[in-house]
Amino acid sequence: MKHTKTRAFIAINLPRNIKTELARWIDRAKKGLNGNIKWVNPENFHFTLHFLGYLDDNKLQAVKKILASSIKGEGVIGLEISTFGCFPNESRPRVLFVDSRELGGNRLQNLQKNIGKELETIGIKIDKRPWQMHITFARLRRPAPLPLTKFKNFKKLQFSINSIDLMKSELYRSGPIYTVIKKFLI
Repeated sequence: MKHTKTRAFIAINLPRNIKTELARWIDRAKKGLNGNIKWVNPENFHFTLHFLGYLDDNKLQAVKKILASSIKGEGVIGLEISTFGCFPNESRPRVLFVDSRELGGNRLQNLQKNIGKELETIGIKIDKRPWQMHITFARLRRPAPLPLTKFKNFKKLQFSINSIDLMKSELYRSGPIYTVIKKFLI
């Protein structure tokens, strides 16, 4: 029997109405831009807490246990999608995103750090850069100047999250397909 590995990550999926609002704003803003940009399918809009890489079934089970214990009793968290941003910088952007923040605290930031520490105990390497809560909506195939003012008139959107999801990522030429492996209510 062949053992396969699952490309996995931990994410916060957005409510459908927020995905729809973001998609409308992006559709208006992207008019007239060149073909150097690969747009993210609105179905895939999410916040990544941790990218896990390719995991076997045993590691996936261990991650599920970590998530279940880390998230238990956390409670609903309010978020706001607030401003446009890009990585690495505005003069040569590679990734376009909307920035977000937690309403009334930093529970999510602490949760992300604590989950990361637990992941390391089972041998999963985590990104050590400071976590920035953002939703990627486009990637440039090669860095190039863009009329970024088109993206600056973003309307703030507020919503609540009540789960964190362990996700599977399958890569295809047409783009990735993300599937929830397990949803953890907070």
